[in-house]
Amino acid sequence: MGVANIEEYERQQKKLYSPACLQLWTSPQVNWDGKLLGCCVNHFGDFGNVFEEGLPQLLQSERYVYAKQMLLGEKPARPDIPCTACNRYKRVLQMPFKKHLMEQLFKE
Repeated sequence: MGVANIEEYERQQKKLYSPACLQLWTSPQVNWDGKLLGCCVNHFGDFGNVFEEGLPQLLQSERYVYAKQMLLGEKPARPDIPCTACNRYKRVLQMPFKKHLMEQLFKE
């Protein structure tokens, strides 16, 4: 790759290096206690408890859907969304995440 670290990769390639944010679409992370975290980086909050509310319901909840819209740049940050406190989210705002997400989800 010809890069020394993630920051250099992102600067050179103009895209995020394996963004954890993709996990909200591809493999939502659930903590041992049932808290839906969304991604493996999140330690800021949760989207509810899958044991109490059910995974399908939480994945369609207003807050979870809003978080995905934030990541795509379609909605502004909101203090009740865990992503707002994350440094990766701040990086996503500077990169063409929507294009990268579509490339990852629809690889041939």
